Amino acid sequence: MEELVDSELVQAENPYITNEDQPRRSPWKMPLIIAGVIAFVVVAVIVIRNGTQEDANRAADLVRQHPIVIEQLGGIDQCSHNFFASLNEGGKRTDVLDVKGPKGSGRLITFELFFKYRSIVLQTDEGEWELIEGDTDQ
Repeated sequence: MEELVDSELVQAENPYITNEDQPRRSPWKMPLIIAGVIAFVVVAVIVIRNGTQEDANRAADLVRQHPIVIEQLGGIDQCSHNFFASLNEGGKRTDVLDVKGPKGSGRLITFELFFKYRSIVLQTDEGEWELIEGDTDQ
């Protein structure tokens, strides 16, 4: 087994070794690592956000002309993915989308399996309606 050597003891035994002979650490190493990690996280968030918004638009397009959506919301003008509500809803295949229309707002709760929506539910203050149940083509 190797023993750990204290640099002061080595220097005391050998006066020819100085601190200048020891390799210098770059003062930029840690800030560059931190900047790289931050850049990675920012790019990952942007990519994930764009993907979830595309999924939100796809789900909204599927039910945009549904009679219940038209009756309750007057159609869908805006749709956005609600990340925190999706976490609370449970299940990694379940997404919550906030939707707004001329008559009001609500939530679409979607369940997707194998890239197909198996269920889309509209929730408003007035109640909850199953818009799609079972397989869809999209």
